[in-house]
This record gives sequence, structure tokens and C-alpha cells, in this order.
Amino acid sequence: MRLRVWWMVLAALWLAAGCGGESSSSTSDADDTATVDTGEESDTGEIVITYDTVSPDTVPVDTYVPPQPGEFGYTCDSNSDCNSGWCIQTADGRQCTRTCVEECPQFYDCREAPGTDATYICVPSFTHLCDPCEETADCNADGQTGNYCLSYGESGKFCGGACNNEADCPGGYVCRLVPVGGGGQARQCVPPDGTQCHCSPLAKALQLSTTCFIENDNGKCEGKRFCTQGGLNSCDAADPYPESCNGADDNCNGIVDDFPPNYQCFITGYPYGEDQPEHACPGQGTCVEGVETCVGEAPKPEQCNLIDDDCDGETDEGLCDDQNPCTHDFCNDDGNCEHTNDNTLLCDDGNVCTQVDKCEDGFCKGFNPLPCGDGNVCFDYHCDPVAGCLSEYANGAACEDGQPCTINDKCNQGVCVPGSWDTCDDANSCTNDSCVANQGCTHTNVTNGLPCGGQSGQCTVGQCISGSCMGVATNEGGTCNPGTSMTGCQQGVCRSGSCNVESRPNGYGCIASSKDCPTGQCNGGVCLSTPGINCTAEYDVDLCNSVDVNGVCTASGECNVSQAPPGFTCPGCAGICLVCFGIQLCLPF
Repeated sequence: MRLRVWWMVLAALWLAAGCGGESSSSTSDADDTATVDTGEESDTGEIVITYDTVSPDTVPVDTYVPPQPGEFGYTCDSNSDCNSGWCIQTADGRQCTRTCVEECPQFYDCREAPGTDATYICVPSFTHLCDPCEETADCNADGQTGNYCLSYGESGKFCGGACNNEADCPGGYVCRLVPVGGGGQARQCVPPDGTQCHCSPLAKALQLSTTCFIENDNGKCEGKRFCTQGGLNSCDAADPYPESCNGADDNCNGIVDDFPPNYQCFITGYPYGEDQPEHACPGQGTCVEGVETCVGEAPKPEQCNLIDDDCDGETDEGLCDDQNPCTHDFCNDDGNCEHTNDNTLLCDDGNVCTQVDKCEDGFCKGFNPLPCGDGNVCFDYHCDPVAGCLSEYANGAACEDGQPCTINDKCNQGVCVPGSWDTCDDANSCTNDSCVANQGCTHTNVTNGLPCGGQSGQCTVGQCISGSCMGVATNEGGTCNPGTSMTGCQQGVCRSGSCNVESRPNGYGCIASSKDCPTGQCNGGVCLSTPGINCTAEYDVDLCNSVDVNGVCTASGECNVSQAPPGFTCPGCAGICLVCFGIQLCLPF
């Protein structure tokens, strides 16, 4: 029973003096059920340990009882201070141990005592657990193997302890499968996740150290961490900086001022005066014994030479600007300015009244005029190229006041003023015309049969029928003037409202076309000479004289002579007898 209490005391001692961290611990890991991260390889090939742990369900009861003088675990300075005659080195300093055959307390191994033959004593399994180290040999006592120097990244390297399961590790440690370098893995006692190694009394006494580093984008600088009486100090590595010409290895790559030959540097200046921004031109730099030299051209005002003289990233800028947004302006190789049209360039014609501006043949032209106005006809709208849309009163302009019964509405001071009331006269005497407010003109038919104008004539009289003035036949059979030429034996007669040309009755007196028998009468619409009417026919008796002879008219209009007048007869002549130059001539009837 005394032995069990002693081992619990020893375990508590390890917890207090070892590298175990603040408060985290883990549950048993005999079946490897806890989450394990085997680590990852850094840029230098070192293996960095990371892992997850689970907090224990119970907290052990502290039953520590200090050892008696000379007993196992008692602090000693020499072998004579110990009952067993053996004072050995532990992580907590020199302590008494005991001899053994095979069995030793937990976290102790039975090994041959140094300088003896067949004498075995109990020595600590983890003398250097969580101590700073540089190599695996730093973590094993004489004749001991299986403890590895494990990398914790930039924090440094610290000793692990060989284990098979959680029970093999002292309190405050967990057994994990971790990388041990060279691509191998081993189970080691390590601090739980989130805790760090601390310096044991032995590590403080020996002032053990480990290599650490600080790394950033500029490089990786190594330093040291030491176990002091105050504990493990911080990494004393310098911060990596970009290499500068100063005689130092700023980025910690082992080379001082490792600039490439003719590396790029910059020469600064104020080409347009110190009140303007500073410019920097690239040059070729050299670094010799910490002194930097930059050879090249300083910034100077831009010239038309196809060179970026002021080193602002643009060439010949502003030298050939013709203030035309529709041209490309540049210096040509002879140092003169050249301007080329580009219809794809964006431009502004300076006229707010155009909504789309385009380059055309080197000129900025505006398209799609800006519409001004809201459709109010009592305003005149126009667009000023600078001010934009403007308006003024359109006094006197025709407008519509919304009342259908007013006409000639006019604008006045931006308002549509109603005109006179509409009489709605449709020029139709057969309708009664009026205007109904908010509705408009109405036309109702007058009584059918009322007289109306426009349709009255020689054969018709105007009457209203269903709102229209219609011509009704009248003077049926009466005479009328058809408006066309007629013979003496024709006349105009009203028939069913029309003036028709008809023949006069037979026997109706007329003037015939015969010169000798003009008295005639109508027959079938034709004027014929009246037969039996006395007539006079003229006969020429010589070249200069004639004689009238009485006769009777025929229907054909001829004057029929049957008897010669006195003095114009001669025997045997049945006609007019003429004597011309003594010669008798008979003109028969």
C-alpha cells in the first residue's frame, strides 16, 4: 500500500515539475480513438506537430506524500545521501533512486547503473521530456532510445517521450502518433493541444536551448530560445526585412547585400517644379560594400521624341493635344505632331440639347435631340445649347379648352382661353342645329315636307325629307328650258322632275329653211314649208337684171312658177322668154 501512494506522489511531482502546460489534459488513447494530426512539413523540410485532444472526464485527487530522507525520490547531492547508495539526475534535479531487478515505479526504467557490472537501478523514463533540443540524442539518457527531438515550428524543437498508450505518459501529457523527421512517425508523449513546453528544473540548470525562427514574406531568420531561471525566453531571431544595401543580411538567407547585377533602382526628380508631383526614372543599381549607386537619366520635361522623358508611364503625353476628342494625337518619329481621326472615340459636342454625340470625320456631332416640353400648346419650347430646355408663352396660339361647344380657343399666358359658343351650323336647312355642353353639336331633322332651298328648279320643288333637302317633281307636262339648243319644232317639257326635249305638235307654225318659202309648219319634229302659199321667184334676165315671177310654194320649199309675167313670153316657150342681144332664150319653169 505504501508503494502505491509513493507512485501517486511521484506522478504529482512529474506534473508539477515537468513540461505539462496550463490546464488541458487528455483521456486514454489506448485504442487510438482520439483525433490525430500527424503534422505537416514546413518549407525547410522540418515536421511541425499539431494535434487535437479531449479533456478528461475526471480530475485525479492529489494524494502526494513527501518522501522520507534517503528514500526513493528524496532530493540528494551525492550517493551517500540515499539509502540505496544511488543519487541520480532527474528532470526535477538530483533525487534518490533504488536498485531493481526488473520492476520499477511508473515512468521509471530498470537499467544498468553507470560504471557498474550487473547493478541495475531505476532511472526516469523521461528525464528530458519537453526540454529544448536540437537533435534526438539530446532527448535520451545514456543507453536510452525512443525519445525524439520534435519540431514545433517557429517555436523551436522540444523532446518527446516514447509511449504506446496514454497510460505511458506522465500527467499533463498525451500519447500521440507524430512525425519524427525523415518521413517517419512514432508515438510520443507530447503536451495537449493549446499548451506549450516549459523549462524543467534540469533544463534551467543546464540552460538548454533550441533553434527558433521568425518568418515572413521577406525571408526566415533563425534565433535561439534559452531556459533561464525565469523560464523559456522568447525567440531572439531578427525580423526578416527586404534586402537593402547596408552591409547586412537583412533577409537572413546567408548572403550580405545579395542584389542581382545591375538591379533596378530609381532616380527621382521634379521635372515640372517642386510644386508638382515627384517623378522617378528607372536606372541600373550596384551595391558595393554597403554603398548603393544608381546610374541612369533623371526625370525631365516631356519632349516629342517617342520617349517617356518624365517617367510617368506615358510617352509624349499632352504635347500634341489638339483639344479635339475625335482625333488620336501623337508624336511621329520625326518629332512632329500628328492627328488621326477615329470615329470610335467618345466625345461631347458641348450642346446639352443632343443626347448622343459621335465622332464623324474628326468632328464631334450631336444626334437624338433632347425633347423639350410636355405637349402644352400654350408654351413655345426650345432648347438652348448651354441652358437646355426653355419655354415662353405662346399667346394667340390655337388650343383646345376641353369644352366641345367652344370654338376658336386661344392661348393666353400659358392658359387655354375658351372661344365663342359653337352654333353647330351644318348648312342644312332640313336640320335644327344646337350644341350641348360637354357633349358637342347635335342636329335634329325638321318635319318632312317643309320647303328647302337648293333643290328647287323648273320641274322640281325642294322639300325636307329625313333631314335632307330633296327635289320633288312639279310642273309635270309644263314647259321648261333644258339648257340645250333646240329647233323650232322642239320644246322643253317637265317630266318626273326633269326637263326633257320633245317635238312640238304637227302643224305648229315654224320658219322653214327655204328662202322663197319660209312660212312652214312642224311635222314629226321637222319644220317644212307650207304648200300652196303664194311665193315670188327671182329670175336673172341678163347679167345685170332680174325679174320676179309669182308662184306657189311646195312642201319641199320650192317656189313653183307656172306662168311667165307679161313681157316675158314668146311663142313655143313654156317658161320665161328672154331676149339678149336680139336672141330669144327660153328658161323653162
